[in-house]
Amino acid sequence: MPTPPFTRRPAAALATVLAGLVLPAASFSHPLDSGVKSCPGIPMPLDGTGAPTGVPRIDAFDAALGVLTMPLQLLYGTTRVTPGQAMVGHLVGTTIVNKQDNFSFMSLADQVVSGTITRKVVDANDGTCDYYYTVTVAGTSALAIDRVIVGQFLHPKHQLYASWRNDVLPMGIPPDHAQRTANPGDTITFKIAVGVQPGQTSRPMLLDSNVGSTKNVGTLRLRATDGSLSAPIPAWVPNWP
Repeated sequence: MPTPPFTRRPAAALATVLAGLVLPAASFSHPLDSGVKSCPGIPMPLDGTGAPTGVPRIDAFDAALGVLTMPLQLLYGTTRVTPGQAMVGHLVGTTIVNKQDNFSFMSLADQVVSGTITRKVVDANDGTCDYYYTVTVAGTSALAIDRVIVGQFLHPKHQLYASWRNDVLPMGIPPDHAQRTANPGDTITFKIAVGVQPGQTSRPMLLDSNVGSTKNVGTLRLRATDGSLSAPIPAWVPNWP
């Protein structure tokens, strides 16, 4: 039997780290690309402390909040706190996918919920693909967004982590929890308790994977605070098994 296409992280790196209404489809400004992209890792030179050079440092705002705790593995059927992480160590890498699209759907009360969603895939230095999702809610939107739901995200049971970037957009709205469905665990939901309100932007939500290639066959949906859902939006997901 062939070996699944993912690379195992060193032990040190491990320590660091819907029911709803189906509504009209969003319009997309990018053609669908379903090809496979690899994440072989691109090593960066280290500074005098042994950290990669050119890496953003955690800001004082986040340090004061005490958000340096690392996330726990997001196993099948679990819900984990998302503590926030800086882009250091194995998370450093090169962006290989950067897609931004508008979304617009109707609430249960027939009001327009709208904004933009950005999806990024980073070729991380440990030879794995990491995934980022950032939501901006339009100032004219009728409601806030309180869930980001990623579907068809097939990944080994172990070595998947959910968090958010705490070294960029210091006033953005972070998720407080992430949930993974039971076996095969292919749906991940970021829960944003306070919601991303009209005129606000979320922090970049992170899925730190252990798979070394990616393909554009997944879906992403946004949920408004009344439970209404956007139509599925194309999303890159791990190329596994």
